Formats: sequence, C-alpha cells, structure tokens
Amino acid sequence: MTAKVTSAIEKYNMLENGQTVIVGLSGGADSIALTHILLSLREKMSLNLIAAHVNHCIRGEEADRDERFVRDFCEKNSVTLKTLRFDVPAEAEKTGESEEECGRRIRYEFFDSLSDGNSVIATAHNFNDAVETFFINLTRGTGLKGLCSIPAKRGNIIRPLIECTRDEIEEYCEKNGLSFVTDSTNESTDYTRNKIRHGVIEEMKSINPSFFSLMQRTFENLQCDEKYLSSLASGFMTLYLEDGKIPADLLFAEPESVRNRVIVKMCSDAFSPLPDKKHIDLITEMLDNKKGGAVQLSGEYFAVSKNGEFFIEKKTETASPWETEITDFTKEIKTPAGVYGFEILSEKDLHTVQKNVLENAFDCDKINGKVFIRSRKDGDSIRPENRGVTKTLKKLFLEERIPVEDRNNIAVLSDENGVFLVENICVDERVKITDGTKNIIKLSKGE
Repeated sequence: MTAKVTSAIEKYNMLENGQTVIVGLSGGADSIALTHILLSLREKMSLNLIAAHVNHCIRGEEADRDERFVRDFCEKNSVTLKTLRFDVPAEAEKTGESEEECGRRIRYEFFDSLSDGNSVIATAHNFNDAVETFFINLTRGTGLKGLCSIPAKRGNIIRPLIECTRDEIEEYCEKNGLSFVTDSTNESTDYTRNKIRHGVIEEMKSINPSFFSLMQRTFENLQCDEKYLSSLASGFMTLYLEDGKIPADLLFAEPESVRNRVIVKMCSDAFSPLPDKKHIDLITEMLDNKKGGAVQLSGEYFAVSKNGEFFIEKKTETASPWETEITDFTKEIKTPAGVYGFEILSEKDLHTVQKNVLENAFDCDKINGKVFIRSRKDGDSIRPENRGVTKTLKKLFLEERIPVEDRNNIAVLSDENGVFLVENICVDERVKITDGTKNIIKLSKGE
C-alpha cells in the first residue's frame, strides 16, 4: 500500500521537500496508517509532521480514550501533537447544524489555525469514503462536481489514501503491527454515511464483486468531464470578466453547463455563499428577461444584472426601520421613506380605479383596529390577493427583485391582523376591493 500512496502523492503533486504536514489524527485505522506512511517519508523528504486531534465531546469516555491513545502514539513516534477539545453537540444545537456537519467544520477550522503559507493539511479519506460521499451527494441531487466526490487535492488539503480501500488500510495496519481505536458510532445507522456504508455499498458489492474497481473507472470519467467543462468556464471568464463583471447577454448565451459554472465561480471569488439550484434558476431567469434585477444568494450577497452587466455584490440596508401610526386618513404623513397621502374613494368611484392602482388600494371597512405605516419587520407576511398563497415579505421582495438597500424605503400598511398592503406590490386578500366594496382608500406617495 505504501507504493500506492507514494504514487498518489506524486500523481497529484501533494508534497514538496521540506514542507510542514498537518495530519488529522483521530486514532482510527485510516489516520494511523496515513501518519505511519508519512513517518516513513519524513526523513527522505525532510517533512515536518504535526498531528492534530479533535475531541468532539460526543462519545464521553470513549472520546477521551481516543485522545489518550493518540498522545501515546505521538510520543512513541516523536510527532508533535496539537489537540482541541470542543463541545460539538452544544455548538450544533446553537447553530442548527447536524453534529456531523458541525464536527467537520470545527476540525477544518482547527487544522487551518495550525497551518501557514508552506504547510499542507493531510486527511485520511480513503476510496471507501469517496464512494460513500458519491452516494450521499447523489441523494442530495448534486451536479457533476458533487458526483466526482472527494478530490485527491483541494487547495492545501491533501488526501494521500484516496486510492486505497479500507480493507487495504486495515491489512497494512496488521502487517506493520499498528494498533488503532474504533469509533463505536461507525456502526450506528443513525448517520447517513453509515446507512450507505453498511447498506447500499454492501448491496452493490453483492450485485457485482468488482463494484469498487468499476467506481474507480466511473470517478475517472466524471472527473475528466468536470475538468473539461470547468476549463471552458475558466476560459470564458478569462475572455470577458473585467473588474468582477461579465456581459450579461454573453453569459446567458453560453451553454447551461458552462453558464452555471461561471456563476458558481463568481460567487466563490466574491466570498459569497455558493448558490444552490433555486438561486441559479432565478439568476438564469433574470439574465433572460434583459430587464436586470437582483437575486439574493444569502445574507447580504446578491447576484445582480444591471446596465447589461452581471456581477456579485454585497449590499447592506441604508435606511433604518421606521413606523408611524395613522390616526387620520385625510392628512399626509412624513416618513423616512417619503411623504405619503391617502385618497378616500366611494363605491361610485370604483369603476375609475385602474388595475395598476389596485396594488395600493384597499377596502377600508375591512381593516381592524389601529393602522400603522412602517417599514418591513422580521416575520412579516401577506396573502396577496387572488394568488391563493401566503408569502413572507422577505420572499416577496426576493421575487420582485427589490435591492436590499431599498427594502426599508417601501411602505407597509398593517393593522391588528397583520400586514395588509405592500407599496406598489400587492394588498392582502382580506382587504381586496370587490363588487361589494363601499369605501376605498388609496395610498399614494408624494414627489
């Protein structure tokens, strides 16, 4: 197996002489085998090995046992050890992540904190892990990149065991007299990865004993195609990307597979969260309509089409929240968003109210209690007339492509039953104008 690992190191250009290698050492067979092989290369390549161990505080005494085992292993092999004890269950509950997701984030943050400009982070992911990840990504509806599974190298993260199977690793440990610890949660089917490991993969191997070798061929084909399509996207960006902007019409004209990769790359380059399919679909629709607009990716990040250019922008609200009670519909109201007035219409004026005016007109006999004109608030929702659905104002503004910095400048009317009008967008079903309406109030904004 050593030859297989050194071949992977050379093939993917993972290591250089004199580098510092931060190896994730859990104490399991995979990480023990990886560290042992790196120890065999330490003198030859003048490597500086640092082992990093995280106690996730999930398995109580068993986790403490693993930490003690790792300490003993490092002392016997003269390896510098850095440890972190972190209450992952408490953090996961606070952030809403699964314990698995949270643990992974904490591990990599710890590894990154130990690295410098010349170091690499070596993790013990093996071929079994890659196959399991393939199926996990498949269940999530991933694209081609996700089906390529775990890359052998990504940035300063290297995975020298990626072409070795778990059976080969355990055989290596046995031949070299290496003891290791076993994580009891590996047998629990409460985790998605374990369900795939003990269920799906075993079934696939029973169907075809050569399943792993066929998966290796599949990965090679998928990675080849992904590399080609990504090169097309990179070539397009090299030609047309300038100051973070690309001509919107040229981007839309690209094949979907290239266009989507350009969008994802521009998001990652702008440090915005990677878009999922719904975001990419909205961006495509925005590019197609030629009118421009903005699609919120997450938080303050937006994909924007403006003046014929597409770009990723970080926006913040410029207007502060505001609220004023309406006590007299005959008087103008001055707000931070402008001066608003109200026109009181009667039943006989109903036929003069044009369709575009109905967005700002309501049946005043159907409002309840105190009425306020204000900016939006967290949790606001409305049931737009004749649509049959209730929408949060956040989603409504996204659909209308209202820039985030403009959202507090849009007037919202609310009574004791909640929001019933959003300026220039819609009124709530409960106050809409009908044939039986007697009195109408129309909101208007002064110059």
